[in-house]
Amino acid sequence: SDKALHVFDLSNPAKPVKISSLSGLGSVRQIVVSKDVACITAREDGLFFVDVKDPAKPSLISHYDTIEMATGIAISDNLAFVACRTYGIELIDITDLAKPAHVSTIRTGEAQSLTYRDGFLYAGVWATRELVICNVKDAYKPEIVSVTKLDGYGDGVFVKDKLCYVATGHHAAAIKKNDESDPAFGAG
Repeated sequence: SDKALHVFDLSNPAKPVKISSLSGLGSVRQIVVSKDVACITAREDGLFFVDVKDPAKPSLISHYDTIEMATGIAISDNLAFVACRTYGIELIDITDLAKPAHVSTIRTGEAQSLTYRDGFLYAGVWATRELVICNVKDAYKPEIVSVTKLDGYGDGVFVKDKLCYVATGHHAAAIKKNDESDPAFGAG
């Protein structure tokens, strides 16, 4: 892997054309672009902020060393929410992108992916197979407001209107044998 951000021109979706790349971003995982800034999680390498105002010349703004392996990312105004493998979710003040600063954490378990809407953060939590919803209106005192069990490892989340879509992976919770003879194998 080249550990890079790649920018493609989709003028013709049948033939994407790469217009630029920026390497040296570590073990890149997920990305959100907001206000001409790409916020990129990179597992053990933390979080990178890249200026993409000129898509042909992306440039590194800063790097932030997250509390632990950075997987998912969501953005709201001047806050970045980073899903971390063990510690849950880290809230980071990104008012000054050159100097991101730790705000707080939410101990959700192994968060994978995040979505933010109207003061609430939705997390797909892997090992405990849960959708965890957090009130983050006060970034210094975030709190878990609900935990919903899933029948598979919690991963991708998306909120639209009054619905939350959660992708689950691997095996259903009822798995007894880790092979294809078990009806729960691959049925998460």
